Amino acid sequence: MESLPEFTEDLRQRPRTVAVGRRDWGEPGPPSMLFDRAARAHSCRAPWAQDRTAVRNMELSYIWSSMSLTRPPSSTFGGPPPTRAAAGGRRLSRLSKMSSSSVMKPKTPSKLLYESDATTTSETGKVYWPRGLTVSQTGDIFVADTANHRIQVYTPCAIHKASFGSFGTGTGQFDQPSAVAMCGDHHIAVADMKNKRVQVLSENGRPKRMFHTQWEPHSIVCDPDRNIIVANSNNEIEVYFPNGELYTTFKVNERLPFRSYQWPLFVTQNTRNEIVVSDPVTQLVKFYDYDGDLQSEFKPTVRQGVGVRVIPRGIFCDRVDNIFLVDGLNHTVNYYSDNGWHLEQMLTSAHELGTPQAVALTPEKHLVVTECSVNGSHCVKIFRGFSCECHKSRPGSVKRKSAGLQPAKSAPAAMISMGISAIRE
Repeated sequence: MESLPEFTEDLRQRPRTVAVGRRDWGEPGPPSMLFDRAARAHSCRAPWAQDRTAVRNMELSYIWSSMSLTRPPSSTFGGPPPTRAAAGGRRLSRLSKMSSSSVMKPKTPSKLLYESDATTTSETGKVYWPRGLTVSQTGDIFVADTANHRIQVYTPCAIHKASFGSFGTGTGQFDQPSAVAMCGDHHIAVADMKNKRVQVLSENGRPKRMFHTQWEPHSIVCDPDRNIIVANSNNEIEVYFPNGELYTTFKVNERLPFRSYQWPLFVTQNTRNEIVVSDPVTQLVKFYDYDGDLQSEFKPTVRQGVGVRVIPRGIFCDRVDNIFLVDGLNHTVNYYSDNGWHLEQMLTSAHELGTPQAVALTPEKHLVVTECSVNGSHCVKIFRGFSCECHKSRPGSVKRKSAGLQPAKSAPAAMISMGISAIRE
């Protein structure tokens, strides 16, 4: 058999596009194999701000693909077995010493932007079993720190800003607050679960008013008229006027007459003044009017996976009535239209998502998620949701933790106002 010519060409001089249908010596090749470029950075980041690590991994991916296509064929594809080592074997052995993650798996830009400290303690700025959350018009994030019996406030960069509340039954005190909602006029409404009441406070924690509920409140939302809608532990929806007077109460799930703490209801509202309920028992998303009449419902599914079961939990409606829904079974966040059509799977474990509990959308079109589980982390995470203008001037390193990100005293005033640390990870 005629020996193959020596391969001495420098791989760095090879063209970027390689013919994959035929081998270099003219014989029909194996089935076409695609060696795509490494995943590019998010569209909201300028090219000059992309992470150079991803570019380096992309170059290594092309070198690997070139070497794979110039090696002698193996008997696996029906070709003649190799009779000697190829001239490129020296380079191949050098590449084989590199980690497979840096050569075969090009780096994918992470969606995770910011993350609060995940240690489960009662220290300031740290959460323990965080449940509900809400976002103000200025981007501040209010989190119900359930096990610590307080409300935590974070900046849009997940830096701890303030906290208020303590354990007790007095005004301004909480016993396992489970949810929080914006209530107009820069006020927030807190579902004080074990005290069976709702407290309305200012954004800095000053108590305004309070009223008791019929059952333990688990989820809460306020409409533009400041009416307060509560999903209680008895699988009921309670609607209150702004002064705390009860308007109506209606049952959501007649098939579950007993109280369920394991499968509580989650509630939000859309722009059509409908009460949108996430019911994990029937695995449905239901739309009610204020009188309790069921308007419509749909069963959430995942378009990418046939037969994938979805258990709806935390829910949030955006300004066009599309729905962000937490899947309590698969630990994902899905995006649906108001008629139930699955639009996109926004967050999964591939995006460093743990066990999500609640979700909300920031003015910057970022997704804020609370996470907690028995063996997992307890934290607040901010993910890149849609294309936005806020990252065009941000540095390439996007994953940051709130611990140690407080700006130094000598930092510029503009950097302090943005809540960004002068020291990058």
